[in-house]
Amino acid sequence: MRRQLLLLFVLLPAACNLPWNTAPKSQPAGEAPAESQAPARLTAAESPEAVDPNTAAARQQIEDYVATFAEQSSPTHEATGDRSSHDTSVDHVGAAQPLPTRPDAALARGVPPAQAGAPSFGDRATAASTVDNSNPTTSSDTTLAQSTSFTPTIPDSTASAAAQPATEGSTASPPAVIANNTPPPAPPRLLAASVAPAPAARFNAEASTSASPNRPARPGAAQSVADRIAELERTVADNPNDLEAQLRLRLLQLADGRDAQAAAPTPGMTRELEETVLAAVRVLAAARTGAGRDPAQWANRQLDAVEAYAALVRRQADLLVPRVALCREALSYGVYDEIDPPRFAAGRPTTVLVYVEVANLCDEPTADDRRRTRLSVRLSILDRSGQEVWSHLEENMEDVCRSARRDFFVAIDLSIPTSLNPGRYTLKAAVTDAIGLRTNEGRTEFELFAP
Repeated sequence: MRRQLLLLFVLLPAACNLPWNTAPKSQPAGEAPAESQAPARLTAAESPEAVDPNTAAARQQIEDYVATFAEQSSPTHEATGDRSSHDTSVDHVGAAQPLPTRPDAALARGVPPAQAGAPSFGDRATAASTVDNSNPTTSSDTTLAQSTSFTPTIPDSTASAAAQPATEGSTASPPAVIANNTPPPAPPRLLAASVAPAPAARFNAEASTSASPNRPARPGAAQSVADRIAELERTVADNPNDLEAQLRLRLLQLADGRDAQAAAPTPGMTRELEETVLAAVRVLAAARTGAGRDPAQWANRQLDAVEAYAALVRRQADLLVPRVALCREALSYGVYDEIDPPRFAAGRPTTVLVYVEVANLCDEPTADDRRRTRLSVRLSILDRSGQEVWSHLEENMEDVCRSARRDFFVAIDLSIPTSLNPGRYTLKAAVTDAIGLRTNEGRTEFELFAP
């Protein structure tokens, strides 16, 4: 087997690359030389045997040997590798791929044109071998791959002429070179540039605002201020005491320059709501009309409008008692001498001054154009359990002044009962606004100790 394979790999490439008889024939003595000394080529009337019998006999012997070897051999695995000759090629999976036989190449090797299209012995069977050195015990891992079909392809004349090998005495023409003398295009140059703002986005009022597949919803035309004012006017006409709708309507009327309509009351509004809304409108109107003028005058008008509005809002707010303190004396609002810490001896007569601050009191006008405030204060002492152990009521406390009080306090004398046992106590001051009819309270703590 090893000898047969060696013979096959020696003879097969030699047969494939063996040139045909292309040597020039010798001229008999006395005859004139031929016009051309180019190598003689075979014609269609000649045969390979007539030209070179030895070559034809060797070729037939190799064909018979290859056919006999292919029938006796049984490949055990696919051949791998990439081996090619002039007539055959083996791909990477071991299958032999026959190359087409070119007529011009066949003529160069001495094959007649009539037989140029027929498959040669190299097209019938192709052997490819790969020696595996990884297993030294195997004598040979040579396999054969046999072609089952062949379809000759005739290339174009240009490719054939380029692929035709040069023969003796002939001059091969150099490959054609295509000259391209066109210069490359010049790079672009910036000659001028202009900068302009982007156009404003436009929305089609008639376009559909509903979303669709791959098309988001687009906003339609914005509702005009006049339409919104008309809508709010209908709302407040149906419900004149809707504070939010009243304020929205007045703000839009001010923004649209309708100051007279913004300052006009709505029929059916309560007195308190009407005063509050119109006071807020006056604050905004004063802030707008004072712009661009003297800052001091603008601030004065603003303060007057703000204070009037604050007085209205204060009347509607809760009554507050922000601070209750035990002190020795009280001179004015926020000015007092507080006892700190408030600790007293139990069972002994002790008198202190209760300082109570009050906010958001209501007042009323008097006949002489003054402002009067009336309230009552109830003092009570609670033990640690929250049970009331002592109380005192100061009623009809009245204050009259030319202007409304912004800071109000009361000071009440308190005699701590001697009947109280030592311990911690809470003093509660409950204030009632007699005019606003509101009540709230404030607290502070003190301690009695045993003497």
